[in-house]
Amino acid sequence: MKVVKLIHGVLFVFGSFIAAGQLTLSCGTDINSDNISDLRLQNQQWIESDGFSQHRNYIGTTYFVPVQIHIIRQNNGTGGINATDALAAFNRMNAHYIEASIHFYQCSAINYIDDDTYYNYDKSQKNDLDNDYGVSNVANIYVANTTTSGSSNICGHAAFPGGIDLIIQSKSCMKNGSTLIHEMGHYLGLYHTHETSFGDESVNGSDCLVDGDLICDTPADPRLNTSNNLNQSGCTYYGSDLDEDGILYQPMTENFMSYSGKGCRIAFTDGQRAKIHNTLLTSRNYLNCNNNQALASFFYVRANDDCTTGKQFDFYNAALGNPAVHMWDFGDGTLGSFAESPTHSYANPGIYTVRHTVLSITGSDFYEQKVLVGAVAPPYFNDFESSDALDDFEIKMQMKNTLSRSTLLSSGGTAALLLEGTEGSALGSPFFKTPTVANVFDFLFNPYFKSAVYLCVDATNQSNLQLSFDKRQFRYGNDNYTNVRITVNGQAVHPVLQVSTANIDDNVFSTVTIDLSAYDGQVFTLGIEGSHRYKVDRTTSLSGSGTFIDNLDISSSTVISPLESIEDHELSAYPNPTSNWVYISGLEARGAASIMVLNQLGQSVRSNVMVEDKGFGEWRLSVEHLNPGVYFIHAENTVIKVQKL
Repeated sequence: MKVVKLIHGVLFVFGSFIAAGQLTLSCGTDINSDNISDLRLQNQQWIESDGFSQHRNYIGTTYFVPVQIHIIRQNNGTGGINATDALAAFNRMNAHYIEASIHFYQCSAINYIDDDTYYNYDKSQKNDLDNDYGVSNVANIYVANTTTSGSSNICGHAAFPGGIDLIIQSKSCMKNGSTLIHEMGHYLGLYHTHETSFGDESVNGSDCLVDGDLICDTPADPRLNTSNNLNQSGCTYYGSDLDEDGILYQPMTENFMSYSGKGCRIAFTDGQRAKIHNTLLTSRNYLNCNNNQALASFFYVRANDDCTTGKQFDFYNAALGNPAVHMWDFGDGTLGSFAESPTHSYANPGIYTVRHTVLSITGSDFYEQKVLVGAVAPPYFNDFESSDALDDFEIKMQMKNTLSRSTLLSSGGTAALLLEGTEGSALGSPFFKTPTVANVFDFLFNPYFKSAVYLCVDATNQSNLQLSFDKRQFRYGNDNYTNVRITVNGQAVHPVLQVSTANIDDNVFSTVTIDLSAYDGQVFTLGIEGSHRYKVDRTTSLSGSGTFIDNLDISSSTVISPLESIEDHELSAYPNPTSNWVYISGLEARGAASIMVLNQLGQSVRSNVMVEDKGFGEWRLSVEHLNPGVYFIHAENTVIKVQKL
């Protein structure tokens, strides 16, 4: 058995931008006279199944899809993509398809094809390639040196359902982050978002089930083109094309099945996921790997992005070996689950280790991953010296940035938090576009060159909050490549941090202090977000960029005593419990301004309560607009607990 610890809350976003002057390659998968009749029949089945309205019925059971990876080399065994890059693309594909409860697995080890005939592949060779090397009843993924369709360079192509089991792409496009995902979409029944073979889709969506790509939550697409209607730098559409009703197109530039920039494509829609799953249950239902897979537990986690207790997590089974039993221990003392892919909510804050144990007649295996629930309360200090220093954080790393507890540099002690790029060469794919401080953190600008940590902070009993930390940054030749911003609930609360002196790496740590008093008394999410190019050079020369963060300190000057601990009840309240009104006596001249109404989290709900002065120290409070529960009426140092029915 094995124990593997992964960083929780990881969100993968992938893609690549094409450098200026580089040829933009298109997809060679098309609808033609050879396949349109079969596709029309499949489309009718899709419409009759009402698949679009069944958005997420596939959740709960993972559909395992067998794959055979083929790397095409020259006769002498040279050339071809390296196995590491091929498997990285395969793993990126899995990270996106798991939300459709689909997991791809290798039927057997990578197959190397040493054959000059197919090394520089042309689409006209597809049937010959399939006959010579295709494995029956699995999705065959071939990677050639180059791929063409006649005189045109293409990134690759795939066979639609009803055709052969073939997906092929060039070596360069296999590494760009989105083309393999795009071509697998075709293999599993998705069309281009700009498809017109069945009819032109209207922008208003009235014909979305019979025209266009037959998916109703993908907006009509005029065919994105980086040369005349798409700003690849910001992944924004600027075209002026109108549909048949004279309405301006508003396409989804981040969709995997579009012709958007390779690095802009980072998402499927629910409708596309449902269509993919429908294909696996119908026209691709024969996929099966006869080889016995070793029993191996694995799972993915998706969580709601908030700081509340009662936080819900979806766990997606990806265990191989056809286990007969799934056992989940959520780490919180509950009964766990025997479901294949359960959902679980945690009642209390904490860091929980989730264990997925699988059993079969051949034995057992388990896999573990940590999840974080709830918030820390100030004063909070983290010098990142402890090996579990990152456990308090939700960590999000994307394709070309990483984040770690590093012992390379620190501001006192031996460790710090390091945000950095991971690509070793400026010539590597994907291409990093030069950002500005204004756009570097835009959602679709260099989407895979970012990493972040998020800390849930419970300051319900705190005031005068202050954040401070030490930082040291290294540039990649240009200051714009090294950026860190601090956010609260996703909004920046400080100018973007760059090197302390323009055009010079930081030689020492400097302290950054930020006033967070605007968030006194609240529960909020504190974010440290970075965008960096390539790998930081530990010798401080200019071959990479990175930011070290150390001695993170959240302090407050005043701590409001917890309400439950106050014993001096000078006031009285009646009726209590109450449904509509509660009378408070004994306030005398202190006035309405001194009255606070708090919920059990210490959050003010005063705006929902009307207060009237009845004279002689008596006040009437309307609580009819509050939800049923326990509330605390607070005036100066006195508290009364009130039950709202």
